[in-house]
Amino acid sequence: MHSAASLVAASLLFSSVALGAATFTHGPVVGGVHARGARIFLRTDGPARVALELSLTPTFDEPVMTPERMTEPESDYTVHIPVNGLESGTRYYYTARINGERINPRVVPTFRTSPSNHAIAESFRFAVTGDAEPGAYWGARSYWELAKADPAFVIQLGDFDHRNPAQEGEEPNIESWRVMHRDMLRDSLAGRDFFRYIGHRFPCYPMWDDHDYGDNNADKNAPWKNIALQAFREYHPLPPLPAPEQGLWYKFRYAQAEFFVLDLRSQRDSHLDPDGLEKSMLDGNDVPGGQLDWLLESLLASTATWKFILSTVPFNPTVGKPDAWTSYATERSRILHFLDTQDITGVITISADIHSGGGIDDGFYAGIPEMTVPHLNLNHVPESGCTALDCGLWSHGITDGSTESSTNAGYGIVQVGYDETNGHEVVLKTRSHSGDYQHSLRLHAGDLPGDHGMAPREPATP
Repeated sequence: MHSAASLVAASLLFSSVALGAATFTHGPVVGGVHARGARIFLRTDGPARVALELSLTPTFDEPVMTPERMTEPESDYTVHIPVNGLESGTRYYYTARINGERINPRVVPTFRTSPSNHAIAESFRFAVTGDAEPGAYWGARSYWELAKADPAFVIQLGDFDHRNPAQEGEEPNIESWRVMHRDMLRDSLAGRDFFRYIGHRFPCYPMWDDHDYGDNNADKNAPWKNIALQAFREYHPLPPLPAPEQGLWYKFRYAQAEFFVLDLRSQRDSHLDPDGLEKSMLDGNDVPGGQLDWLLESLLASTATWKFILSTVPFNPTVGKPDAWTSYATERSRILHFLDTQDITGVITISADIHSGGGIDDGFYAGIPEMTVPHLNLNHVPESGCTALDCGLWSHGITDGSTESSTNAGYGIVQVGYDETNGHEVVLKTRSHSGDYQHSLRLHAGDLPGDHGMAPREPATP
């Protein structure tokens, strides 16, 4: 693992390096990682020819080059460079070339390809974050603490800016979204922490919620939806999208786990609509092969031991937040009924959005095990957090977000493991930005076949 000093040194990575007429301004960020490749995001301040140089060693012995790609004004000078033909489960180092000139960063960016989908007995951990304030003067210490945990990848569950870009100016303009994404990736105090500790070291899987989609409680009817979609796709290297013109939902596989990242904004009906068979959070536009059908069919077809549903709002119906799943009870029941009737095992939900210090339920209240992750860095804004009265009920506890406390901010960490004694297991933990564990739960696959294939055990020992 890098030392803290070397992580801070990464703040110079790809910054202020002018070659020819163009300069790197943002990135690198690795995303869309799979067993044979990845996508890497970069941005320049003007048109440039950009390529990557990769090697199995940080000294770039026997490097290989990707084809050059142009950064152009139509995409705000962003580029996603695909890297293919790699070996599974292998660490690679990379640097960039701009207009043919090689960058020599002080800290070499790196990533590891995913294990083969046939690797069904890997042990790994991943981290999940949500709800941030990029402009906060205190930055985002959670990123620093998260990096020390050395996860295989990081999932970001929305509201990574609360500025509501649709409200800026007399008429919504794509530049408002682009500025927001630049702040999230570097041009703010919290963004710089992301840049220093996360972007160049860990594959990232982001999703938006309402405030970075555009406005509070926004839904499918947003007139600016298309420009929000364009800006997000420009700045975040995602796995293949089933319907890129409709929304951002996607899935990816890592060893014995599969991840279903839901877009709960671009297709949702208004949360104010009366509940019923026609009301949907996943597919309000009823597009062919839409998100609801995609989710159910993907869960049914999955061969993974563990199936993680990533929800930017709580699935637990005891959370009274009006734009959470509690307002879409019929669709929520349909999902649970499908899991039961199809005997789909190993399903776990991970959620965000209530600005809590994190909470865990074994399925007693949520229907399936769920972890809601702490907010990333809102602990100095206590009025934004849920209180003990509106955080909901969680069998293994929840830390509210209503007080200015160092225990509120943080992230979720999930350990996926296998050994011959215990078989497949998952340990869910919420962790504060000071490194303290708040709540935890250990789950084993196959203990209760009639209960989605798993049973809660004693809270895990931190």
